[in-house]
Amino acid sequence: MAWTKDPGGIDVELTDERWEHVLQEHPELADNYHDLLKAIGDPAREGDGAFTDERWYFTALPGGWWLKVCVAYTPNRALRDDRLPREETLMTLSIGPLRFDHVSYDREADVLYVRRGDASQAVDFDESPEGHHLRFNAEGDLVGITFVNAQGLIEREGELKLSLPPLHVAPEAVASALG
Repeated sequence: MAWTKDPGGIDVELTDERWEHVLQEHPELADNYHDLLKAIGDPAREGDGAFTDERWYFTALPGGWWLKVCVAYTPNRALRDDRLPREETLMTLSIGPLRFDHVSYDREADVLYVRRGDASQAVDFDESPEGHHLRFNAEGDLVGITFVNAQGLIEREGELKLSLPPLHVAPEAVASALG
């Protein structure tokens, strides 16, 4: 558990339970614990949250990434919380040969999240040449993509471009076809 003060001097608590929840949803943030606290205590930007009791705090990360932290305030203290509602769309999105079964969009940050299966299966991370965040499972399969500035890119370029890492086909997968 850790405490920090927001820019208004209010104590904000990040419990171990909340941190574990953050890591389940965003395992790529495992090395950003102190950055999360810095975003609250010394944000580069801040704004109103989706609810009247929330504030959003932002800090820059290496590589041009931004960390957005949502703090939900209670009458007696502030708790780190992930109550930020996203517009989740019930759909399947196909990108090349891959089908993603979870699609959500954070309108405030203009970030589109797509994933296949449980978010906790992501164990490795990379970035596409376009700057999109790629998540892979233990077998090296692409299981999630975060498109930063999604709507802005569509408006500017007419589409979202994604250069996938090379895909490999195991010999046993095509053995029967090859005879």
